[in-house]
Amino acid sequence: MYKYMEKEKEEIKNNNNRTFIKIFKYVTQLIMVFLVAKYIPSKQLSLTEISIIAFTSAIVFAVLDMFYPSVSNLCINNLGSTIGFKTLL
Repeated sequence: MYKYMEKEKEEIKNNNNRTFIKIFKYVTQLIMVFLVAKYIPSKQLSLTEISIIAFTSAIVFAVLDMFYPSVSNLCINNLGSTIGFKTLL
């Protein structure tokens, strides 16, 4: 019985760590998209429009990460590489 309770506590601790990492990842992405939308466009967007873009991207990637984690990882890893490569050309 005691080992079972220790195992449960360890699983809860691991789940809390994973949840914290995911929340940190989404907040980081929200901040990065916000900064990109604020400073890259030649025509300045309003703060409301920038916020909508940033929150939408964070929510979309959160939903992808929950339901299709492999698609989410593929988008995060390959999309950045593709955009960066096309920018250099």
